[in-house]
Amino acid sequence: MSEKNDELFKVLIVDDEPFVRQGLRELIDWKKYGYKIDGEANDGEEALEIIKRASPDIVVTDIRMPEMDGLEFIREAREFVKKDTEFIILSGYGQFEYAQKAIEYGVSNYLLKPIEEEQLIEILLSSKEKFTKNRNKLKYHESKNIIKKLISNNLDEDTKLKIRSMFNKQINYKQRFVVIESDIVEWMEQLEGKKLESKIDELKETILKQLQGNIINLYEEYVGRYGVIVNEYVSKQYEGNICEFADELHRSICSNAGCSNCIVIGKEVDSLWNIFDSYKSCESIKSYKYINNSMDIINYDSLNEIEYNYYYDFSSIVDRIYDAIERGNKEQIISVVDEFFENMLNYNIAPEIIKTHVMALLFRILSNESEKHGDMAETVKTIKNLNISEGNISVMKSTLIKFLNELTSYVNSLQSNNGISAIYEVESYIKRNFEKDLTLKNLAKEFFINPVYLGQLLKKKLGMYFNDYLHYIRVEEAKKLLRRSNLKLYEIANRVGYSDTNYFINKFEKITSLTPVQYKKSVNKSKE
Repeated sequence: MSEKNDELFKVLIVDDEPFVRQGLRELIDWKKYGYKIDGEANDGEEALEIIKRASPDIVVTDIRMPEMDGLEFIREAREFVKKDTEFIILSGYGQFEYAQKAIEYGVSNYLLKPIEEEQLIEILLSSKEKFTKNRNKLKYHESKNIIKKLISNNLDEDTKLKIRSMFNKQINYKQRFVVIESDIVEWMEQLEGKKLESKIDELKETILKQLQGNIINLYEEYVGRYGVIVNEYVSKQYEGNICEFADELHRSICSNAGCSNCIVIGKEVDSLWNIFDSYKSCESIKSYKYINNSMDIINYDSLNEIEYNYYYDFSSIVDRIYDAIERGNKEQIISVVDEFFENMLNYNIAPEIIKTHVMALLFRILSNESEKHGDMAETVKTIKNLNISEGNISVMKSTLIKFLNELTSYVNSLQSNNGISAIYEVESYIKRNFEKDLTLKNLAKEFFINPVYLGQLLKKKLGMYFNDYLHYIRVEEAKKLLRRSNLKLYEIANRVGYSDTNYFINKFEKITSLTPVQYKKSVNKSKE
């Protein structure tokens, strides 16, 4: 498919022989491969003047030219071209020194005349992939701010001008905002650094492919949660059926990116200017996944027809749970909580209200406990970190029961100023249990925190991802054992949490730049 003229990458041809320039113009269908000939020059000096005003993406230049040869031209041109501009050198001479000098100037493509069509096309396609990726990054960062303002309905005149420029005729198409919530917890547990970033990029690329490359329609609210603007242009291949679009997007993310996800489809609006209404409708219905965790696609059009109730009197439930806590009766807690959720489902309570009722239940119980046992500020902090919005009814119920059981166990020991914030507790727990099989998901369950949120908190507090920090703590402990004991490497590996000695050695060397044996020798040498 040929591209729009303003999206074609620009090529400058530099050669002192007119017939060579003409031959290059006619050798291939440049537009077919995503390019346009944007300028020609007879020598290096003329080419420099063109570069200063035209900023080409690719420069095809001869080696031997009057006034200024190709290599000298490239050296000077580097000062004016874009960072990712690529040079292709043409020459009738195959001397090694030309190629060697070209490499010094950052030239990776060196072609001998006569030029082979297939070889030139291969270079152009490879360069196009890089150019497209860089262009998309720029578009993505610009569009992210634009979409953020659109969905918050915070539009000044400058923003409106940018929107008209970016979306053009698509502004007046019918639009929907669609939210993609991806479960990336396992990635955060199992992958580190660049590998994690690569998987997240792969996820975004999968979404982009479904949008037919329309990067300006993609919005990243936070890692794992993405929003896309779907209009007639994007959905026309599905004959306007938004559910078919969402179904294929869901399956593509599962199979290509390899992670489970939920697609939330907002209501249709008549233009891009009203997309914030569609975004708000996504927010209002996303909690419907509570009712059934197998709902992979949630459509506003379908759910908006259901009539829900918005109030349930759970006063007697509060009294019975409070009584169970005071008596230490955990079986009674489970029974009453089961009844609490069963009643809300039977009374057809709206999913978004279920969360409100759960939080209200917790705070009313704590209020009763505080009257009897004193301030429970630290427990309130723990409740605030309970991410009730994650998971379905079953997960929410389990989380509530676990918390109430924990509350039952230590309610009489809670006093004012007796604890530290959740993230410090997590850090302390890791330091005490580093040798165990710790995962982000385990920690999240232990401290009643959403796992993705916990991963972000740890990254902010510690300056590194969870897995990186765990390896760091283990290596620090291993260093102590190497200094203070004569244990064998496999024994030290086991003590600090590694069942694979080779894996332990690799991690140790990655963090300290020394193998364990080298480290021990350096310690012994310093003692001499």
